[in-house]
Amino acid sequence: MAYCRICDVGHKVVFVRRFGFPPECPECGRSLLNQDTLDTDTDALRIEELIRERTSAPAQETPEQTPSGPASGPAQPVSQVVVDTGSRAAGYVLVLPGGKEIPIPAGGCIVGRTETGGEELAEYGSVSRQHVRITPKRNGVEIEDLSTYGTWVNGIKLEKNVPERFFEDAEGAKIVLCNLEATLVVR
Repeated sequence: MAYCRICDVGHKVVFVRRFGFPPECPECGRSLLNQDTLDTDTDALRIEELIRERTSAPAQETPEQTPSGPASGPAQPVSQVVVDTGSRAAGYVLVLPGGKEIPIPAGGCIVGRTETGGEELAEYGSVSRQHVRITPKRNGVEIEDLSTYGTWVNGIKLEKNVPERFFEDAEGAKIVLCNLEATLVVR
């Protein structure tokens, strides 16, 4: 499933999370904040109608693609910009002592001895098989303790199975998995 917003010029900006749209059109720089979010599957006719409406304005930009659909005259040209807004532009990496790194996927993951980072964490028996869930979010990261022995972020013990959201302090956060101290960095 994907969503889109149509800018004032008629560019179709497609993104994967309903509230993951960029603040402005990557193609022309116009604001997308006042535009409706449309489902590309269920709102196809409304999308075509908005594109025709906005591209028929006097100031048109150079087209790259044309929409297809029922024609009420010639199809109006429009460009389509696909934006990956599933997470931050940069990705998170959990850095362990000795410089070993565990990359955190854009959709998040469970870190532990039998999960993401299993090879890097194999020598740390105190780390649970499924120790912590780390999920990058639009303006930070969400961390949830899943372990038996506990997880601390910047010196604060997380409550088990309760996701905790970190914003500005996510970059460089000290995450302790039982007795293993790691650092969350943005790459």
